Amino acid sequence: METTKRRAINEDPLQNKRRKNKNQVKMLEAELEANPHWTNEDMIKIAKKTGLSKSQVYKWNWDQKKKLNIMPSKVYVVQLPSELIDPKTGQIVLKSVEDMKKLKTLNIQHS
Repeated sequence: METTKRRAINEDPLQNKRRKNKNQVKMLEAELEANPHWTNEDMIKIAKKTGLSKSQVYKWNWDQKKKLNIMPSKVYVVQLPSELIDPKTGQIVLKSVEDMKKLKTLNIQHS
């Protein structure tokens, strides 16, 4: 009878953490391969799909990206003058040295 009391006293709540099963890990890996940069909506969807909490999904994604060195890089938003963009393809078109100078002098802001 004393041993059960000791066990209850010494029981660590972290020992009750459940590990992800193979199927859950498989689903997480498939989602990561399809898109490594998950939005909040993606994490909610994946959590429902896997039966995990959103925080478990977030942590797993964070750990995997860190492990695989695929952390997000900074994104730069640039407003290009319309004359530098081909309206049919959406690609940047530099027709002259002046166009190159315009491109070099743009203000770049990270978001």
